[in-house]
Amino acid sequence: MIPRIAQTQASGGTFRSALLLETVPWLMLAAALRFVIYNGGIAALPASIASNAAIFLALLLCARRMIEFTGGATQLGYLTLREQLVLASQVLQPVGLVIVGLYVAVSQIGARTLAPSFYFGFDGIAFDQYSNLGRIWSAVVAAVILLMVVRHEHGRRPSLRGAVREFAARWKYLVAGIVAAALFQILLSPVQGFARWGVYLFWTGTEAPGALKTAIYFIFIFGFATLRLWGTVAILIFALRESYRRSAPPSATGTG
Repeated sequence: MIPRIAQTQASGGTFRSALLLETVPWLMLAAALRFVIYNGGIAALPASIASNAAIFLALLLCARRMIEFTGGATQLGYLTLREQLVLASQVLQPVGLVIVGLYVAVSQIGARTLAPSFYFGFDGIAFDQYSNLGRIWSAVVAAVILLMVVRHEHGRRPSLRGAVREFAARWKYLVAGIVAAALFQILLSPVQGFARWGVYLFWTGTEAPGALKTAIYFIFIFGFATLRLWGTVAILIFALRESYRRSAPPSATGTG
């Protein structure tokens, strides 16, 4: 079977800048839940699960649009919300166990300052990480999750073990994609930091109406979350698509 991500359509991919906004509602939900998580308490755990699900649904939508944009065929748009949530559970449970396991292991060896970078590996796909190591780890997590989603696309169980095998078979392209995605995350971070400082000065140093201050803050949060998510997924989708195109027979990939 020809991987659908590598197939091309006669009309080519189409893309509108307005499509970038499709992920914003899910990112807004994730950001709101992050406040609950940081406040701690009994609600922190369910809020963390719901936040990860919201980020995954945003990633799924982003992946669908990028596959379509690059001329690939995908069935992700036909999944109901319930089916998307089931897929989120199938993907995030094993990935979450690995993330928590690494967090505990790194904490136990005494590297407590590095541990949060591993713990927020999935969260960091959309929201800024604590360190460059964390940003690299987030790019790795994003690549593995996309491989699991592609397995589901091809009618296979989205297992972590299967994704690792797929990664091993396509490592040249995926490593290049991860490096590029990590560099994107790293280079975006100081820009976001500069913007964050500007928002802080606007909040504390001006007499602007409260509504305007709130609007600027939310534009900052969701603007960078959207840019980070779409940039990371776009880079990895291009790398993954190229790996499929290079491994498929010439007649299978068409002229695209």
